[in-house]
Amino acid sequence: MSFATAVDRDVCEVLVELRPTMPEIDDAQCVIAVPFDVPPDGEIEVGSIMNGTPLTIPSGSYRLYFLDYGEEAKRLRLVFAPGSDGAPEVIRESGSIRRQAEYLMTSRPG
Repeated sequence: MSFATAVDRDVCEVLVELRPTMPEIDDAQCVIAVPFDVPPDGEIEVGSIMNGTPLTIPSGSYRLYFLDYGEEAKRLRLVFAPGSDGAPEVIRESGSIRRQAEYLMTSRPG
């Protein structure tokens, strides 16, 4: 699964959370949600084009939320909430992140 940001950043903090429900989207400038299945071993990797960090979370189906707080915040959040209800969607758009006619909106780890 990959997400685009509106701007390139030299350094960016990425917060990864497990939450029981949809996160507060408060001051996030861009919010995207997609179904995401974690394999039985629970192993996933969160990374950028330059590096990655392996993580282990409970296996199962999640709704994965990507939140971008803009160039000045230098902060992104990935929030895993149990259940995969709902189609992939752009909840909030800003900057150069705009809805397109078509997206590839499937995810499978591994």
